[in-house]
Amino acid sequence: MTKIVVLCLFMINLFAYDLSISREFKDFLEPDRMSISFSLQTKQKKARDVRTTFNPIVLKMKKYAICSGGSYRVNPYYDYQSKSRKLLGYEGYLQFSCKFKKVDELDDVLGLFDSYKEVRVQQNPISWIVDEQTVAVSKQSMELEAIKYSKKYVNILQTESIGKCKVSKIDIQGNSYNRPITRMALKSESLVEEPKKVNIDISLHANYIFECN
Repeated sequence: MTKIVVLCLFMINLFAYDLSISREFKDFLEPDRMSISFSLQTKQKKARDVRTTFNPIVLKMKKYAICSGGSYRVNPYYDYQSKSRKLLGYEGYLQFSCKFKKVDELDDVLGLFDSYKEVRVQQNPISWIVDEQTVAVSKQSMELEAIKYSKKYVNILQTESIGKCKVSKIDIQGNSYNRPITRMALKSESLVEEPKKVNIDISLHANYIFECN
């Protein structure tokens, strides 16, 4: 009798198998603000002159609630054509980023940059973004949806007479966040064109393993 029971258990295990599937979950969010980043550069004979140039800009930028940043670095630059590698002066790099809902909020910022002729300003293209809290809520919702789908798929397998299965493992991969960027970059002018608003899509991938028999 014992041998028969063992044999039956062996046959059950023999016909058990794992079923692996994957599924992508997406959500589309409407942007609620725009973003742009600036990089400022200056060249001076002395390192303290770089600080003298940048410090007033940092102080004035603090009054703009839409902008953040203000850290900068100072590096020496040399004449590499000379054998002695002659020191020519110092380069300073300063960065800011701004988030805003209307482009005219940037007017004063751009005007401030224009008033410093010894500073070279570079800017990335303006882009629409979604509030971080909104993105976090969307990601959490998709994770819950991925978990619920595993239970739904178990019922599908049983309804279709594929097998009696249970969830063995759920592996939710990192979220992807596709943020479209406009092809137009801002210029240091008071009139700035607002880019076309495009929905931002975020997604996650879930890998499932089901134990079936």
